Amino acid sequence: MDWRVVPIEASHAARTPAGDRREHPFRKENGRGWMSHGVNWSGTMDLLERELGQLGGRDVLLQMDVEDHMIRRDGWIRANAAPLSPAIVLSFESDYGPLSYPCDTFTDWRANVRAVALAPEALRKVNRYGVGRSGEQYKGWKALPAAGESSAGIEDPWATLSRLSGWEEDVVRLNPKKAWLMAASKHHPDRGGRREDWDAAQAAARSLGVEK
Repeated sequence: MDWRVVPIEASHAARTPAGDRREHPFRKENGRGWMSHGVNWSGTMDLLERELGQLGGRDVLLQMDVEDHMIRRDGWIRANAAPLSPAIVLSFESDYGPLSYPCDTFTDWRANVRAVALAPEALRKVNRYGVGRSGEQYKGWKALPAAGESSAGIEDPWATLSRLSGWEEDVVRLNPKKAWLMAASKHHPDRGGRREDWDAAQAAARSLGVEK
């Protein structure tokens, strides 16, 4: 699989407080055929390669909370590198446009990569069983514009909906429409909300294509 590691963007690094991260539920088989606590890394790579292939994935970047000197010339992290946090973001171009999958749920960065590897597999089943329009399930994972660019006047619609709804950004990414409805309900001017907060929620929803 053609991919490389890059330092994580500041907006993503250590989003989850350390005390809120949890141990991962994954298991791997040891040499005697028993299952033990751990991440099957080779299996994770195989799963990622398969799912990225299904999506037409290319220009794959694994953002990690590492410094430049921890990355080898071939684009992978050094064996002795110790990420500053387990937060990761997998981003890539796809047949559905640029997609971005962040994860900072588990205390092990490898487990966060495996969690991300499992997500496209689950989303792909939406197409398989004919639920919704083709590719619609990837809308909530569209990559944000590059720094300095804007989308409908909003540089970070995910953060806007997170702030206005009171939900964590990861939760917003799972269901942006519900996050927008929550934000709109909390900040509706007819209910005493500030007009600028209402407008910001509407603009963020339009940017993500959920205001329908």
